[in-house]
This record gives sequence, structure tokens and C-alpha cells, in this order.
Amino acid sequence: MKSGEKSPILAACKTESERQLDQMRKIATDMLGDHPNYLIGVNGSVARRECTSGSDVDLFFLINGKITISEARKAQDAYRSRLKEIGLVMPAHGGVFENPLKINNLLRTQ
Repeated sequence: MKSGEKSPILAACKTESERQLDQMRKIATDMLGDHPNYLIGVNGSVARRECTSGSDVDLFFLINGKITISEARKAQDAYRSRLKEIGLVMPAHGGVFENPLKINNLLRTQ
């Protein structure tokens, strides 16, 4: 490969990551519209535009306002179910972002 050329493998990873992000945005918009109290974040290989066929989607729900954890959990579960239906792989259970988090909890130090 010549200097300055992009790796075809990395280009394919970027294309697949962008495809997945587009699908996630569409589903989030279909389900939540422009609801001001939900923020769905994506990190990991998809966010870095480096996902491969074995990558899972590391995502998290942050909530604000009067949304309860219970309400957010239902929305998160429904969202993840929709993502699974289109073939995206969710992370293993038990991770730090398994449950929705209130934004205020991230702003306080313990």
C-alpha cells in the first residue's frame, strides 16, 4: 500500500460502522422522536468506526428530567430488541451500561 492510501480493511470497517450508526439513529428517531430527556450514546468499535463482523454494539441510555429508571429500562429494552431484529449484536449482560443512568448521577462525585 502506498503512503497516504487507506487500508481496504479499515475502509470496510468504517463503512459498516456508519451503516450501523445510521440504522441505530433511524430506530431511535422512530421510537423516541426528538424526546429531550433521552440520550443514547454509542462507544467502542462502532463509535470509533472500527467495527468488524464480530463486534457488538456498546450503547448506553442516559436520562434526564422526570423519566424514571423503570420507564427508561422499558425504552432501552425495546430499542435493543429492535437492534437485534436487524442483526446487531448487543453486549454481554452485566456490563456497566446494562441499566439506564440518570445524567445527574454522572455529575456528582462520591
